Amino acid sequence: MYQPLARKYRPQTFAELVGQETTTEILTRAIQLKREPHALILSGIRGVGKTTFARLYAKALNCENGPTPVPCSTCESCKLIARGSHEDVVEIDGASNNGVDEVRRLQETLHYVPQRSRFKIYILDEVHMLSISAFNALLKSLEEPPPHVVFLFATTELSKIPDTVLGRCQIFHLKKIDTATVSDRLQSILRQENIPFDVDSVFDIARGGRGSLRDALTLLDQTIALGDGCITPTAVAELLPHVSLQFYFSLLQALQEKNGRTCIEILQKVDANTDEYGDVIEELLRQIRNASLLQHLTGVSSSELLRQLMCNEQELQYLQSWGAKAAPFEVNRLFRTFMKCREELDGSEMDRYVVENYCLEWCMDPGFPTIESLLESPTGVLVASTNVTPSSPVGASSTASTRVTPLSTATEGIVGDPPRSSDIPATFPDTWQGLIEAWKKHQPLQARKLEEVYVLEYSPTQISVAVEPASMIASALLQKETQKKIEEQFRSLFRFSGTFTASLHTAPAPPSESLLDQKEKAQAQFRADVEQAARTHPFTREIETQLGGKILRVELQ
Repeated sequence: MYQPLARKYRPQTFAELVGQETTTEILTRAIQLKREPHALILSGIRGVGKTTFARLYAKALNCENGPTPVPCSTCESCKLIARGSHEDVVEIDGASNNGVDEVRRLQETLHYVPQRSRFKIYILDEVHMLSISAFNALLKSLEEPPPHVVFLFATTELSKIPDTVLGRCQIFHLKKIDTATVSDRLQSILRQENIPFDVDSVFDIARGGRGSLRDALTLLDQTIALGDGCITPTAVAELLPHVSLQFYFSLLQALQEKNGRTCIEILQKVDANTDEYGDVIEELLRQIRNASLLQHLTGVSSSELLRQLMCNEQELQYLQSWGAKAAPFEVNRLFRTFMKCREELDGSEMDRYVVENYCLEWCMDPGFPTIESLLESPTGVLVASTNVTPSSPVGASSTASTRVTPLSTATEGIVGDPPRSSDIPATFPDTWQGLIEAWKKHQPLQARKLEEVYVLEYSPTQISVAVEPASMIASALLQKETQKKIEEQFRSLFRFSGTFTASLHTAPAPPSESLLDQKEKAQAQFRADVEQAARTHPFTREIETQLGGKILRVELQ
């Protein structure tokens, strides 16, 4: 009968346990020093070797040559423990034996001496599933166990174990096994099985294990069956399309090109083969993170990059090429966008829609302009701002006015370049507001600054204004040279034939309303009108009537 690879190649010694060197070193040294712990908690994700580690420790303690960090694996005790049939090594499923009664029955057996070996060892898998009362029943036994008793607890959720239990045990964290280590182990097994394989395909299978060697071995078994006894790219792509490097390369390329249609087509492959969109986005984030790091890790050797990023050469070359065509800030934005996407995934059927929406939203996002594009732009129209005019009726569509000042204008003083003759009004504007609106067509920054002044006199022969000491333009506008330049522009622009003067306003009350004051008053009135309309709307009144409530506050977005 066929034996699955995960069972056939289960480690029989600590040396064969890959990816957990630190934990192995600590425990083997403890055995050498005859300081063997009698209560251990092995924590980690599924498939990283928790139960295997517990069995190896049991073999180390009960081997006929032990306690020894290198059990012989040939004595009767070692063989029985490896098969899971040793009478002194009891394996208990914490998920199905999680009540206080089961724990009390276990405690009744603690004082019986071992039948065959030195220690009576209890391995409790998924120990976090025990009830609080069951944990409480264990406390006394954990604190003062009989000298021949050893407790080995395995858990995937350490946070669910009470602190009173944690404090009575030595805790060992079994980490995720990195993809390169898993890939090396899979290749070693394939060579022993005489199975032909493609190296990159094995790496994809290792990636699909997501840090779990057991899961990777299960995928390896399935791929062998699908590939007629071989490991081929075709078999991997058919079984695990969302694990294949090419899947992520294609998705990254589509996101870089902002091609929404291609993104949807790629995601359809995921929907047809798995519902684990969370895993897909996490791997995508890993790829984006690696691309971002490569943009900054200059002068580092390829071998060191492969080690730091835990990727293969094909992946490294693609990410370097992809990152070379992307601005670092855009890569950062892409990472943050899909981090938010991952947070919204909950394992439901809506996950696909969430991922699609984030991809399409990214593809529609025009991004931020670069400094180069700002400098090269002849018109300066690069950033849009939408203003709702105060006179807009409630419910009417707002009008968007778009204009951006180029860098040369944004950094100038109160006076800039002369206007185009084609835009000069035929006659002198009737009002100060009319003059400012006309000037905005040529010098928008200057015109907006002059909205702050108070007009003392306005005529074709004399324009006099006053300025507050604390205003933004006071220091510039009070200079005679600036006033002279503005006067010259008014002459060329508006058929102005007089003089322009500016003085400092120090009286308690302003001499008149500035255009800025008028605008703020109009905006305040507009907001008040909108709020009143919202409060008196028939729909609002109906809600108040039906719910018997009262509108306390209206917030305008």
